[in-house]
Amino acid sequence: MSLHDTFVLLGVVVGTYGILRVLIWLTHNPKEPPVLVEGIPFISPAIGMMVEKQNMQEYRHSVYTLRLPGKRLYVINSLSLYQIVQHNTDIISWDPVKAHIADKIMGRRVSTIGLSVVQDFGCPAEGGTVWGLRKTIYPLIFPGRPALDELNRTAFHIMAAGVEDLAAKGCTTIALYAWLSHQIFVASLGAVYGRNNPLIKPENESAWGVFEKGIFLLMADVLPQISARKAIRARETLVKELEEYLRRGGQQEASSFAQATLNHFAQHGLDYSDLARGELGNIAGIVTSTMRSVFWLFYHVASDPRLLGLCRSEVAQLARNDSKPEEIDLAHVSTNCPVLLAAWQEVQRIHADPVFSRVVMQDFLLDGRYLLKKGSSVLIPAGVIHQDSGIWGSTSLDFDHERFLVDGRMKQYSGAVQTFGAGAGMCPGRHFVSVEILQLVAMLIMRLDIQPVGGGKWTMPSKQLMLNVAFPTPSPDVEVEVLPRTGPVWQFTFTKNQSARDAKI
Repeated sequence: MSLHDTFVLLGVVVGTYGILRVLIWLTHNPKEPPVLVEGIPFISPAIGMMVEKQNMQEYRHSVYTLRLPGKRLYVINSLSLYQIVQHNTDIISWDPVKAHIADKIMGRRVSTIGLSVVQDFGCPAEGGTVWGLRKTIYPLIFPGRPALDELNRTAFHIMAAGVEDLAAKGCTTIALYAWLSHQIFVASLGAVYGRNNPLIKPENESAWGVFEKGIFLLMADVLPQISARKAIRARETLVKELEEYLRRGGQQEASSFAQATLNHFAQHGLDYSDLARGELGNIAGIVTSTMRSVFWLFYHVASDPRLLGLCRSEVAQLARNDSKPEEIDLAHVSTNCPVLLAAWQEVQRIHADPVFSRVVMQDFLLDGRYLLKKGSSVLIPAGVIHQDSGIWGSTSLDFDHERFLVDGRMKQYSGAVQTFGAGAGMCPGRHFVSVEILQLVAMLIMRLDIQPVGGGKWTMPSKQLMLNVAFPTPSPDVEVEVLPRTGPVWQFTFTKNQSARDAKI
């Protein structure tokens, strides 16, 4: 390239940059939140969001605007502003986002009736499919309901078998995250789908891993046949297995919750293929963050000798006072183990980074100051709120489970921990997965001694972030040595959790 060509190219780059900056200036209303412009206007924010969540985490403004090609994003980092959003759900709505997610996860091979259900997610009508789901299905998995106990009991038995299989190997070495995530995957889906769990085969679990990594690319919808081709191929493999499960009547031995969900959609005309595709979204909600969060809870408990001792002491208090003194009833792990529960809350605060997305349905003046334009998107990165020193003090970046304890008892649930959302939009499955996580960690710490290979120090792995996943993936995995504990050989049971309604999860 000649010197002349170099100057011409440089002039084009500088000129384009200047035009883009002027375009932002001309199209940005002064009443909107301040626009954040770093790097190449429009392009740098899009690249940054595709790579990881850096564009939302680096800047601590209470609210600002990101300009992407053809799109405005208002990023809210303030809890008080987020609470205003929560009280104006008709104006700043999650429904169009749900419809978009359902559409991209299910794919294009959806029936006409299936498409109408997806559209109903975008604007739920009273008496419609989504409205009926909220009214009849969600209450089934609230604390104190038999359907929730059924799910947790089944998951407990599957996980207990996994822990005993590990203990039976004696001294052995495992990749901690891989082992934990597998236990959650098989226990969660076994609890939901019953003994005919359609994804129990190792190849289907592998296909799920491929699909899960590609969900964000599917939602981005930028040449998905190229950018997300592996995820699309894995999706079709999973759909085939789920559809065959339904055709064989496997759901007849599924959980009450799964049967009610599938029957609800079937009554609204969805065929087996539509139902199978719809279940992919349910599976993502159940296992994606759970597989990662259990790792972080176990890591913090196991790596802190004092916290480990406290958790072991209180779990031991769940032992039955009858003919089986070494049998621990884990039905009450979420109500009678305040230290373990506080550690779980702190894990959510320090590690969870869900990004909540909403759509502005009409022009809105947020807090009487910031203009949010109709058709724009609102993003709330909860990780920024979770580490806000104005809320959590000077130790906001430190792990400290005691911030959730008062006189040895669990504090009331903090509204500043936004792992599962807030208000009417909170994840209805939070009670199931929280008890499941607490159960697995409790069984591991009581039954086994687990330490880094070679007896070295615990070293926190790096975090691999994805926009569509609330918890980061540990990278690389942590190799640990496992050895059955000496002393009492603890056994575990799960009775009816009558006091579950008091759990602060």
